[in-house]
Amino acid sequence: MGPKVAAACAFGRATGRPVAIGALDELARVVDGISGTRIQPAE
Repeated sequence: MGPKVAAACAFGRATGRPVAIGALDELARVVDGISGTRIQPAE
């Protein structure tokens, strides 16, 4: 999980946008914020 989190953090810092990490078979739940890991960039 470490490399995914590092890449998500880098993406969030570069874009200023939130990031979601989750399984593709749970994509709808990840997008809805029910499943997975969400990373919100600092403001």
